[in-house]
Amino acid sequence: MQPTKENNEVVKIDETRIKVLLRSCMGCDGGNLEGVPGDGPNLHNIGARYTKEEIRDILVNGKGNGSMPKGLLEDGKAKEDDLEMLVEWLSQYQ
Repeated sequence: MQPTKENNEVVKIDETRIKVLLRSCMGCDGGNLEGVPGDGPNLHNIGARYTKEEIRDILVNGKGNGSMPKGLLEDGKAKEDDLEMLVEWLSQYQ
């Protein structure tokens, strides 16, 4: 079954595009999203810790005291479809 947006549109997961989008995450969250002590958390269970809405908010607005900076997906770095796809992909990490 394909993941869906809130309005029931199918969100197609493009694994190649996901890899490109995750390049900005790897410095802090690790090459396999396993986390980097002192920099970023392990994302392997992010879908169990946060709702899709919370994941989206964190990606757009950041989190905490700048440990997850806001704006990583602004200024053309990712389009709305990319953001939705990344939210769906991360939410599958249970």
